[in-house]
Amino acid sequence: MRDVVLPTGATATFRSSTEILGRGKKVIIAAALASMGVLTQVPALQGGKREDESPEEFVDRLGKEVAHASLNPSNYEAIQALKEAAVVAQLASWTLPLPLPTLETIGDLPGVLYDALLAAVSEITPETIGQGFEDSSDPTSPTPDSGS
Repeated sequence: MRDVVLPTGATATFRSSTEILGRGKKVIIAAALASMGVLTQVPALQGGKREDESPEEFVDRLGKEVAHASLNPSNYEAIQALKEAAVVAQLASWTLPLPLPTLETIGDLPGVLYDALLAAVSEITPETIGQGFEDSSDPTSPTPDSGS
């Protein structure tokens, strides 16, 4: 779990990729699949910030790549949907006197809070999406018969 102080002074607690619940994995994977066309056009979105790169350098590199990509409003919506899915899946709790956002309500949050939540999950990349999402089933160990 990771705590983030929001602009309101409240604290939001986010799950790591290995702590995301099954329902959260499902919404992130669905949104990631919908945004793959954009991710392939902007390499910085695929790999995220490099270790040898400052946040400012990453934003600069991302901006240059986006400027050269053939993006349209649908692409923007796909990336926003991926970020929103990541927030909904990773946000475990917060100290605000509001219910946690859902995919249906996250867009209704005040802009400054919405932006802060999306920034908190800005390092979502195909690599981080995949962490903890591997198939852990054992093909040699079938589910026990229910007896019915």
